[in-house]
Amino acid sequence: QWIQTVYAEDGNFVHAFLHNEQNDVSQRTWYQNLTYAFSQDGGNSYQQPEPPTNLVASSPYPYTIPNGLVHGLTGGSNIIKGPDGAYYMTLQNDLIGQNGNRTCLVRSTNLRDPASWLAWRWPTDQEHRNHPEIPGYFDEPFINPYISSQPPSEEDECKPIFPTMTTPDGIPIYEVFNSLTHNTFARSYMLLGYSYPDGIYYRFSDNLIGWS
Repeated sequence: QWIQTVYAEDGNFVHAFLHNEQNDVSQRTWYQNLTYAFSQDGGNSYQQPEPPTNLVASSPYPYTIPNGLVHGLTGGSNIIKGPDGAYYMTLQNDLIGQNGNRTCLVRSTNLRDPASWLAWRWPTDQEHRNHPEIPGYFDEPFINPYISSQPPSEEDECKPIFPTMTTPDGIPIYEVFNSLTHNTFARSYMLLGYSYPDGIYYRFSDNLIGWS
């Protein structure tokens, strides 16, 4: 595991989010999730809460994936503080048995609590009829597949905030967004990252939900 992104407001207490992976080189498998650590000395040293309370985000499936597949969640971006006082970041979710990945948006109101991160989802038809002005909800907690008693389901995977783009030739663009900012020139939120086919890609949004 290693530090994927950090966030600090006073320069002393630093929140760190770690890319954690389990892999088998001989089987060409790679399983990943996101955990939490913190520093109280400006980043000179870090400590983690005792597992499993250090888990931030995970696939609902345990490490039992077929040969040659990558699966799970990894930190996709830095953290930003929204105008509502909450914290946001994007995650890259590699789905089991599928090519490519999806970009999910997560939100927390308490960085010191790893379990406080909730994933965004589209509203149901009934929710949309009742409140058409609400573009979605941050109410999906992440399930730890190693302590949960419920069977894993793809319904428990975090939902994409936009569909996968394709090239003019129809080749999927597997976006990996490492940078989430509010661009003062464009007066918009901006996602920036690299992808296959090789290139640098970006998207803009007014509200972190609808992206173009």
